[in-house]
Amino acid sequence: MNLIRFNHSDPLSYTENPVFDRFTDLIDRIFQYNNDYSAVNCPAVNVIEQQDAYRIEMAIPGYDRKNIRIELEKNELSISGKNPAKGENVYTYREFGMGDFTRYFVLPQAADPEKIEASFREGILSVRIGKREEAIPKPPRQIDIS
Repeated sequence: MNLIRFNHSDPLSYTENPVFDRFTDLIDRIFQYNNDYSAVNCPAVNVIEQQDAYRIEMAIPGYDRKNIRIELEKNELSISGKNPAKGENVYTYREFGMGDFTRYFVLPQAADPEKIEASFREGILSVRIGKREEAIPKPPRQIDIS
């Protein structure tokens, strides 16, 4: 039987097993436990596929449109926001945040990067990404018989 020393400073470090350590490192990167990013700084998102477009809806109440940035690099869309008025409150309980955020979305092949539009109303950012013409389903066509 092997005894493994528990690291009290890092409750996720239960083992010195390299496989488990790589797994916990992956989890740390996904949820980014060791920095300021947390679920409260990750705005809720809806992604909707329509017949001719995709739509991303992001709930970011309290942000000013001039502090929201949308960028496209290759096929990756990034949406980021900065909130200079976030303050330094001490929370007893917190479910949503007003901090800086960045979200990334990989566009599907059917998306047309030249057909991207965005609007911001009442705290909801809506990004419409049009589909390529060849990706839009066509209605059945009747063939005449001669």
